[in-house]
Amino acid sequence: MDRTIFARMRILPMCDKCKALDDKIEQHRRLAAAITDRQMLDGLQKLIAEAEAQKAALHPEQHE
Repeated sequence: MDRTIFARMRILPMCDKCKALDDKIEQHRRLAAAITDRQMLDGLQKLIAEAEAQKAALHPEQHE
């Protein structure tokens, strides 16, 4: 059986949807670092949590 390096290392390549979600999460984190308004920070944290949940739902076997 031919196994790729990803299979041997138990690392899966990142899918395009996960990459887009990671980019969105990083953008929200950069914004949060520059903002001091508590209400805005709370909103950004909510958006980050939602994006992380969407990412976990895409590949639940990786997040167990």
